Amino acid sequence: MATTHSTRIKKLGTIDTELAALRDQRAWIDARIANLESTRKEELIALTTNMLTGMNLARVSASAICAALHDVLDRSGDGRRAEAEGGLDGETVETFVRITRNVAIRKRTVLEQCGLHWHGRDGGWSGVVSAARLPRLREVFGDRVERPPLIEERQPHSSVQESAHGSGLPRRRAQQQADELS
Repeated sequence: MATTHSTRIKKLGTIDTELAALRDQRAWIDARIANLESTRKEELIALTTNMLTGMNLARVSASAICAALHDVLDRSGDGRRAEAEGGLDGETVETFVRITRNVAIRKRTVLEQCGLHWHGRDGGWSGVVSAARLPRLREVFGDRVERPPLIEERQPHSSVQESAHGSGLPRRRAQQQADELS
């Protein structure tokens, strides 16, 4: 019985020594992982900052930038979504959604995530949308989603007022158009 206990004590001592060594390795690995993650984060921020410094972002809306960043984050999950949607360099479509500016928050979020912005003069939301996001817009907004029609060449009218009256616009609107041109 004494040999059995001493054998077990010896075995337990070996196990304790191995556990201590493995715990030290795990602590070193955890510290190394934390260090690498921190360095990676700093390098990504530096890279992104350098790239953004060279771009002219003054013309891009904040919601479009946020939507693009969220899109990158969505696609970076496991890579399968990016492949299913045609990758990051997929086809884009100039899109217009005819709906008022005062839309429900849920719908406004969809519009902004797709990178659309309010275009008051046309009375709707416009922008460039990836072909992969177009079905989502159609699902939410139905036939309010339009692709802007090609501009057809027209014969110029002799005056703005003449063209306005010929199209049935009220006289007041015709005067506004004439004032805008002068």
